[in-house]
Amino acid sequence: LCGRGTHNYDFDLPTYTSPPIKNAAGLVIHPNMDLIDLFIGSEGSFGVFSAIEIKVFPKRALESVTLLLNDENAALELLTHLRLLRMDKAEFFSDPSKSELGVMALEFFDVNALAIARNTNKFKIHNDAAAALQTHFFADDQVTAKEVRRLMDINQKYITGIIPSSDASDFRTSTPGIIAQTLKTTGKVKLGTDFAVPPEHFSELYDLYRRIRAECGQYFTHIPGLPTSATWGHAGDCNLHMNLFPSTPSERELAEEWYGQLVETVIRLRGTVTAEHGTGKKQVRAFGREVHYLEHMYGERGLKEIASVKRAFDPNGLFNPGNLGVL
Repeated sequence: LCGRGTHNYDFDLPTYTSPPIKNAAGLVIHPNMDLIDLFIGSEGSFGVFSAIEIKVFPKRALESVTLLLNDENAALELLTHLRLLRMDKAEFFSDPSKSELGVMALEFFDVNALAIARNTNKFKIHNDAAAALQTHFFADDQVTAKEVRRLMDINQKYITGIIPSSDASDFRTSTPGIIAQTLKTTGKVKLGTDFAVPPEHFSELYDLYRRIRAECGQYFTHIPGLPTSATWGHAGDCNLHMNLFPSTPSERELAEEWYGQLVETVIRLRGTVTAEHGTGKKQVRAFGREVHYLEHMYGERGLKEIASVKRAFDPNGLFNPGNLGVL
């Protein structure tokens, strides 16, 4: 790899393969990869971008549908069907003006996330709402709109309310916004996930989320204004954020124990410990010691291989030491 004709960089790529899903854990390694991906996933460990060119597409009107459902299992079943309508990103990039592209985004909110949004008094959320699904597609995509309406008709008995399209953005951001403000006011600290798994394993991971939600309700004391946990996120990518709200040191220990169980489960299911946020310097206690996130996924060998690549680009260790588990 040559940089502007002034340096030659000689290195071997890590031998691991990144999970073939939405993933921001470590260096992206997959067959026939473009080396630019090394820098995109390097978390500032290899250098500094002095200029970035961004391609933008003509703006198109969006349609948003947010459904409140009174049965969580029915919501998860509907989610599975909506996920099949997801947009093919490669198809979009090849022809962004095409009308029949499918669902652009698919968000999920559990019963506790809805409780937080309900407390804003901005949205009409019935007390029997057990989950919510929100999807977006281009307003001129009549094929996708027709299929979404068909699925709504099939699930009509479970739909207990619909958030107006004009409120969709505020609804989606209300829960994380309230959580951030409440934690700032109370001085408490949450424990949040950024896991993702392949679609065929999503139900198993969500079952564990449900079990931990119940245990939080049993063993945690409430932080004023918050439930003991809340789960929401990008269901189209199987990337939900479960947030735990411990309020005492002993509850924090419990939360970390459950967090460790989640990490082990996600890795067993061929998922990723971070789908979009990156790992930075974050560690999790395991094997009797503090272990960097990436060691859970790629082992000590993987971290050594990442370190070897970093030394090729940054021999003096100037850029973000400690990121990606590399000093």
